[in-house]
Amino acid sequence: MNRFIPLFLLLAATLLSAASMDVPAVDAQGNGVLTHIEAKAQAGDGDVFVSVEPLTGVDTQQSEKLAVKIAAQKAGVDPQKYDVLFKIVSSAEVVDGPSAGAALTALSYAEFSKKPARRDLALTGTIERDGKVHTATIQPREQARQA
Repeated sequence: MNRFIPLFLLLAATLLSAASMDVPAVDAQGNGVLTHIEAKAQAGDGDVFVSVEPLTGVDTQQSEKLAVKIAAQKAGVDPQKYDVLFKIVSSAEVVDGPSAGAALTALSYAEFSKKPARRDLALTGTIERDGKVHTATIQPREQARQA
């Protein structure tokens, strides 16, 4: 039993050190919701892993991979030396579309650069292959919660 205590502490420390952000989104009924996203980069082989509650669509999966690539370029690191783990939690039935790309990129950059992510902002917008952000909205997190 005592062997499991260090493992538990290691897992807890990993989760506590992940970059996180709330991301404004729209559910299938057109209602605004806040989706919570966490990102953690660790030594690895260039894989991108996702834990999502509920389901995720293909566009979101493409945004995750592109976000890691762009963030690694901006941070000056080799993405093939890291695995990135995203955790996405939303009250929407399905998480799909590219609009979380800017937030995914910002969180990945925070992990690669070892700089803390801003926890007081909510961010949405697409990320393009050239690193440009489109249709971005940045607002105080508390304001986004009320929208």
